[in-house]
Amino acid sequence: MASDVGHDRKDLVAIIQSVHASLRENAEATCAEDAWKEHCRDEEMLTKYRDAMKELATQHWQQSAANERITWCIDTTREYFRRGGLQRALEKDKRRIAYEERQHKSEGSVSSNGACVDCPDLEMPSKPVNCCDHTDKLCLLDVGSCYNPFSSYSKELNVIAIDINPADKSVLCGDILSLQVSDPLSEGSTFDTESLSTPIVSFPQHYFDIVVFCLLLSYLPSPHQRWMCCTKSHKLLKTNGLLIVITPDSKHQNRNVPMMKRWKAAIESIGFKRWRYAKHDHAHCMAFRKLDVPMGHEPIREGPMSLTIPQEFNSLERECQGHPAKKTKVE
Repeated sequence: MASDVGHDRKDLVAIIQSVHASLRENAEATCAEDAWKEHCRDEEMLTKYRDAMKELATQHWQQSAANERITWCIDTTREYFRRGGLQRALEKDKRRIAYEERQHKSEGSVSSNGACVDCPDLEMPSKPVNCCDHTDKLCLLDVGSCYNPFSSYSKELNVIAIDINPADKSVLCGDILSLQVSDPLSEGSTFDTESLSTPIVSFPQHYFDIVVFCLLLSYLPSPHQRWMCCTKSHKLLKTNGLLIVITPDSKHQNRNVPMMKRWKAAIESIGFKRWRYAKHDHAHCMAFRKLDVPMGHEPIREGPMSLTIPQEFNSLERECQGHPAKKTKVE
């Protein structure tokens, strides 16, 4: 199918929004899993969507503030891995745990091995993992990549890009929801990224320094699928690796603060800690550090259903037959 070259920005956005809306409607009518499988089989629609997204990103976003998404990812990874951000985060962890230990000692609730009785997973850390500034190339997995925008940073990144319908030959065909996580590489062994077959079916556990979900989670038709993506990223990342999540939002700074608080709590309950956040004109940009503690170390107060998007709230409001949702006060 030929690319939709020549559309103006509004036409391209309309194509993308119509695909998203159709996917959500199918998910509501059947179930999200079946709707997603049907979506991935519709090659004509996927190609139309892919071509529209590539043209929008390369012909329009390159000339606008929306291109800040990629540069924000790069600046964040450089600050975290190259300029001491990770070391500062680990030192902050030490201070916090030391403070908590003193508090528990004063309450007589510390065990003989130095661990908090109320939170036995949070022992005083030994030598920090990955605590030094990185000088080698970082391994980045770009999920839902389309045209592999991080390829221009090959001097500092080993990029593996996957998409359900790639727009560039450097992108592997693969679906994060069906991707398997294999056993970690044994010490001294390597993972041959040059000869990966497509569609990609698995990656080793604890392999990546960075996983990027740029405009991916809002594409998926259910909160549970977004949750599954985040839990899978936790398995794929090394300890202290970064999960970068960028999700679209053109509303003003405070409009969706409650929603973003729920996203933060839900993702952190998996075993992450948010390290950086920015609200751009058209997106929320978040970077989460994978903690050196077991996944699910905290009670899940905000679970999968917290990863909702505004369009899903709009659907709920329509079902209320004109009764608007109660406004949430911004803290």
